Amino acid sequence: PELDEFLLNVATIIQRPADDAFAKRLGDAAELFLLAAFQLAGKRPIHVARISDAYGYDIQCHGAGVERVEVKAASRNTHGSFHISRNEFDKSVAYGKEWRLIQVTFSNRAFLDEELGISHVESIRELRFGALAEIIPPDTYSFRWTESALITVLDAEWQSPNLALDPSFVTRGLHRRLSDDD
Repeated sequence: PELDEFLLNVATIIQRPADDAFAKRLGDAAELFLLAAFQLAGKRPIHVARISDAYGYDIQCHGAGVERVEVKAASRNTHGSFHISRNEFDKSVAYGKEWRLIQVTFSNRAFLDEELGISHVESIRELRFGALAEIIPPDTYSFRWTESALITVLDAEWQSPNLALDPSFVTRGLHRRLSDDD
């Protein structure tokens, strides 16, 4: 019994970095697809997530106004769910309609192919303004969340972001050996 517990602990320790690295690659790919889409739309996107997580969003666009876009990546199995940090939620409240959450859902092929193009994206959709604030309860004396939360949103809360993906955009695939990570 002690050996079983030991082996499970070792497997958890070994697998966690691989899972975290894969989730990072998935999120980065989604951000790159949206950066290319904003460029195609004539907006001037800045990839602020590369600078700091403190912004509470990933992409800032300038045009008629300022857009602050938090990008969430998903697979077919996780479509509609996402993790949100307390900082991201606080920024969504602070920036109001300037802050948007867009989810990019990848097809299962995206997890195996060497390169990703728009054929690997099943959908892009935006969370309806105000939906996040309606889902997340306010802090009270007896409840306060700190780091992050897993949110699952009903399909009715999503809408089209009115954004076309760049058909010529291609990026590195998600499936890599752990030693290939940057």
